[in-house]
Amino acid sequence: MSYRKLFWGMILIVIGTLFILRNLDIVWFNWHDIWQFWPVFLIIWGVSLLPIKAMYRLLLSFAAIVFGIILVYQYGNRGPVFEWRDHGAYFHFRDYDDDDEDYKDRAYIHSGENKGTLYESMNSDIDFAEFNLQVGAGEFDLIGTSDKLVECDFSKKDLYRLDSKTINNRAIIDLNMKEMEWEGKNLRNDVIIRMNPSPEWELDLDIGAADLNMDLRPFNVRKISLDGGASALEFTLGDRADKVNIEIDAGAASITLHIPEDMGCELNTESFMIGKSLEGFEKISRGYYKTKNFNTAKKTISIDLEAAISSFDIDRY
Repeated sequence: MSYRKLFWGMILIVIGTLFILRNLDIVWFNWHDIWQFWPVFLIIWGVSLLPIKAMYRLLLSFAAIVFGIILVYQYGNRGPVFEWRDHGAYFHFRDYDDDDEDYKDRAYIHSGENKGTLYESMNSDIDFAEFNLQVGAGEFDLIGTSDKLVECDFSKKDLYRLDSKTINNRAIIDLNMKEMEWEGKNLRNDVIIRMNPSPEWELDLDIGAADLNMDLRPFNVRKISLDGGASALEFTLGDRADKVNIEIDAGAASITLHIPEDMGCELNTESFMIGKSLEGFEKISRGYYKTKNFNTAKKTISIDLEAAISSFDIDRY
C-alpha cells in the first residue's frame, strides 16, 4: 500500500469531516489557530520524499505533528482550549499567564456574556435606504424582516457600532466592526441582521475573512456592491426590483448567487483562476454571459465580477 496515498487520504478525510461539522455548527474552531501548524505540512511533505521505508515515514510524520503541537503550546505560550458552548463544541488557543491577575478578564469572552441587539428605528418618510456593512472575521446572516429600519442580534455586541443618518427621504445605515485586540479571545462572532421590507435598498458590503449569507427575497434591493476577501458568500435574490445591479470585487472567495428563474440575468467577468458554474447561462463572448430570457424579461439582474482564485456559482430557482 502506498504510504503517500494512505497518509494524504487520511488528511483529506479529516479536513473534510471538520468542514462538515463546522458547517452544521456541531464543532466550531478558528482556522487562524489551525493555520499556526502550516510548517508541519512542509515537514510532512519532506518526510514523504525521504528514501526510507513507508512505516518509518508514517512514524516520522506523526512525530512531526505531535512535536509541532508541543512547540506551539510550550513556546508560543498558547494553551489549547476545548469547550462545549451553547452552539456546540469549540476549540481554540488562548494566551495565558499564571501571574496575570486580569487573565480571566482578557483571556476570552464567555458565551452569552456579550450578547445583545442594536437597531435603528423606522420612519414612515423613508423611501430609500443604504446599508453599509464593514466587517472582518465572523458569521453574518441576513434572515427575516423587522418593523425597525435595521435590527441586529450579536453574539458580541461590544464589537460593533451601528450609526445612521437621514437626508430627506433617504436613510444611510453603517454597521462597522470596532478595532480591538482579538488575541486570546473567543473568536466566535455571529451576527443576525433583519431589515425593513418597505424601503428601496442599496447594500455596500466590505467583507473580510467572513461567512455571509443574505436572504434578500423579502426586499426591494436595486444595488449590491461587494468587496470580499477570504470569504464564503451566499445571496438569495428576490424579484421585487425591476432591475438589480451587482458589483463584486472578490479575492480568495467562494460566492453563490440564487436568482429567480423568471428574471433575466447578464454577467460580465474579469477573473483569474476562477471556477464558474452558471446554470441557464449562454456564453456570448469572452467574459460575457447571459440567460436566454435576458432580452425579453420584465425584470433583470446585471452582474459585474472581478475575482481571483475564487469559486463563483449561480443557480436559478
